[in-house]
Amino acid sequence: AAVSGPLFGGLPLDLAAAGKADARAELAASGHSAAALLATLEGTVAFGARGGILNGYDLGAVQAASALPDLSEAEAALRRALEGGGATEFERLEGTARFADGRATLGEASVSTEGGAVASATGSVDVGRGGALDLRVATRPVAEAPEIGLLLAGPAADPRRQPELAPFLRWRAEQ
Repeated sequence: AAVSGPLFGGLPLDLAAAGKADARAELAASGHSAAALLATLEGTVAFGARGGILNGYDLGAVQAASALPDLSEAEAALRRALEGGGATEFERLEGTARFADGRATLGEASVSTEGGAVASATGSVDVGRGGALDLRVATRPVAEAPEIGLLLAGPAADPRRQPELAPFLRWRAEQ
């Protein structure tokens, strides 16, 4: 299927457009209301997309900021890139999610760009109880460097965006 607008409408990470998207799902739920169905959701989903845009994370800006020669400028630019959201034009996005008791846990989720940059995502979304997020997006701009992370935690409509920079900045300072 082709995606031509925000798929999840308002989530902090959202597939805005994709040349081609596909998904496989094996799900079960029970109940008489949407809330009951979401709270009892069980099963697995595998998803993938090619040639699209991921809103909420600017992998290119994170990569560019990490390469700035001045460490204090790099830190400020990394914070802006991670806290500001932005978008990533990707070549491939793929992953899996396992649902249990209304909670989706990501497994092997990643996004890659045509230039070779890769970010991975781990964590969970409590779809059955209001959509609380506990996600981490991370990239490693230099093979031997520690990851640069972004934690997304709290209500899906307005999560805290907390950059994880200390290990990377410490590594940069030692170089």
